[in-house]
Amino acid sequence: MNNVKEEWQRTQLHWDDKSTIQSHNVPKSVILNWRKINRTLQNICREKDKNLVMVDVGCGSGKFYQGLEQVTNLYVGIDPSDIMLFDVSMDQNQVLIRGTGENLPLHSGIANVVLLKSVLDQCYSPNQVISESKRVLKDNGWIIISLSNRDSYYSFIRKIYNRLRGHKGEHVFESSQLFYFNSSEVEDMLKKENLKIVKSISLGYFVFPHFIQWIITGRIFPVLINLADRIGSAILPKRGGAFIIVGQKLGADS
Repeated sequence: MNNVKEEWQRTQLHWDDKSTIQSHNVPKSVILNWRKINRTLQNICREKDKNLVMVDVGCGSGKFYQGLEQVTNLYVGIDPSDIMLFDVSMDQNQVLIRGTGENLPLHSGIANVVLLKSVLDQCYSPNQVISESKRVLKDNGWIIISLSNRDSYYSFIRKIYNRLRGHKGEHVFESSQLFYFNSSEVEDMLKKENLKIVKSISLGYFVFPHFIQWIITGRIFPVLINLADRIGSAILPKRGGAFIIVGQKLGADS
């Protein structure tokens, strides 16, 4: 745990997505899948309630709030990075606080939704983060988790291909993230906290190399992504490039 926390302190307290994610030449398939994940998460939030109190753990600069203004009474973003929270413009229903998911600086039972978007694998104690998320949820509230999937079908193919070539074949997340989960592991963590699994979504099945984006027109990509996700989740469940898990805090009458 000490080594994990030391690495977390080194990498997360001054995290800056401009010097990491935004500076890389990210394939178009990854960008479009990220956008679909974001839309799916926002739709899940809209489904939950029309008067949301939302806690976004690992919020970065709080951009997830954009597009949910009409259904959100209060958006509370929590992030450990001083850089990501610096000089962010907010509206009256939006609050950003520097803090950690392991020790949320919030009262219990205040939120309809706690969002952990691409963050649980970068926390030094994922189980504690889930416990804290449950604490701040109202009865019947939802914890929504999205992550890249360790068990994606193309990770398996890449490992075999690289090993045949004599390379180790690790995914970049195996060396750059503090943790690397599959969906079953996350579901188990939620169940240990007596959270009911209400949704389990596998997506991100369509990936392609850089050169393909110069061959296929841009309008076709979203169609291919949606088609691949429908077919892939049917024949290779839990093998997409990413997953979304929704757990519910059961009320006293449940």
